[in-house]
Amino acid sequence: MRAHTGYQPTTGKHDEHFLRRLDRLTGTQVDMALALYRDHELMKMLLGELEVSDSIERVAISIHDDKLGPFIVVTRDGRFVTCLGEGMGTGATPIVTKEHFDRVARNVQRVREVQAEIALHPAREVQRILVRLLECGSDISREEFASVVAWQPLLAPAFLRSFLVLNEQVGRTYQCLARRQNRFKRKDEPALHRYWTDTWAVAHLSLLLGVDNGQYLRRILEVKELDAIGYLISWSTIRLNTTSHGLRGAWLAAKVAKPLVAPMKRIYQTPPTELALVDAGIALSAIGHGHSKLKSEIGKLLAQTEHVPDDVYGNLIRCMHRTFAACFDVGVENPELSRVVLDEIAKQLMTRLTSLLAPAQRAYAQPVPGPLQFPDDMGVTMLLQGAFPIIDEKFNTLTQLLVWLPHLVRVKAEEFYVPRQYLKLFSQTWNVERSIGLIEPRRRIEQLGGRVPRATPPAARRPGRNDPCPCGSQRKYKRCCAHGPPM
Repeated sequence: MRAHTGYQPTTGKHDEHFLRRLDRLTGTQVDMALALYRDHELMKMLLGELEVSDSIERVAISIHDDKLGPFIVVTRDGRFVTCLGEGMGTGATPIVTKEHFDRVARNVQRVREVQAEIALHPAREVQRILVRLLECGSDISREEFASVVAWQPLLAPAFLRSFLVLNEQVGRTYQCLARRQNRFKRKDEPALHRYWTDTWAVAHLSLLLGVDNGQYLRRILEVKELDAIGYLISWSTIRLNTTSHGLRGAWLAAKVAKPLVAPMKRIYQTPPTELALVDAGIALSAIGHGHSKLKSEIGKLLAQTEHVPDDVYGNLIRCMHRTFAACFDVGVENPELSRVVLDEIAKQLMTRLTSLLAPAQRAYAQPVPGPLQFPDDMGVTMLLQGAFPIIDEKFNTLTQLLVWLPHLVRVKAEEFYVPRQYLKLFSQTWNVERSIGLIEPRRRIEQLGGRVPRATPPAARRPGRNDPCPCGSQRKYKRCCAHGPPM
């Protein structure tokens, strides 16, 4: 269910019936039902987060037990219908679980706290949160990120401005560093550090701009003068050619969805570079896996090749089109395969990481003697943190990434981050080598032809002065066509 911009709860017959049916609830349940009835902001956010068919007119909100009830029944436009006492069935009406309801309620409460903080100390609070986000690099915990998420409804415009400014800054810094050809000097360290922090800041902002399921960005992209921003949604991170950043761009593309289909389609069919083709293919695949209504359209689009030129670059495009289409079809036909593959790789990764941990480090994370225990989702989190090239020599990473997408687009944003108690255990504090590790995957693929326009033919070798003339006259080139073709 999508958010409804015209949400205006009004008292009517539904509301009167709801109030009369409060006698089906106990004392504390009545208090909760009335609190929800009066809290329009909470109801708007709750309904905006749900994803059910447009044909569904009502939902039942559990206020105690998800199976037994009691339930509060509301329409999709926020009107209260009735109360169902404990044990009363909901029929075909979808149920909003108590856990889902509590999570949304906590978010609303945190937003209100943030509003109060900003009212008291507006400049100080905004500066504090943005500085922490933009300067911490990869060392931000799951709890820290969750605290920033609460600011998103209020600071989404500031996050977007920072996203756009940093995107340009990352591009300029990269161009300067790429010219060094991996021969960096001590004077380059400030630029290398800036590149590290800026790229990670863009990665954090990508997730923050999508935690509202892309609602803010969709509104922005409806403005014709701002639709060019759509090209940067996934490109800002996928262009780095590392999975740690590119997966975040794919996740954000899946949240924004429909407004990105047209611009990504144009790039996919006539890509200026290999990286641009990969960006469009990943973004479109993520959108298709994340939205059932777009699956058919995306599947047909990924398989289209009629606009591809008949040259060497065109053959490469066709090959990559087939890869994207085949992986997408596998994900559609067997979506559970994505989770199985991801879990298996994550399990292997955690086994290896755990074996490498020193006893002192294990003691930091878990003072209690015994084997070190991690949360169930830690393996996937560490996989999402890994900096592997998206395009390698054999395209193995790309195909694996495409297989992960059906599950990736459904993970929560905070699952990209390590819980606070394990952060130092897997710390990635900045150093020169880590910055180079971010630069090299992109520079390497560009050197292999990622920047060569598809219509540029290979340059022909000019014959030597004493070589036979290529026109077939059997004269030396210097005495024939060197000064122009014979008359």
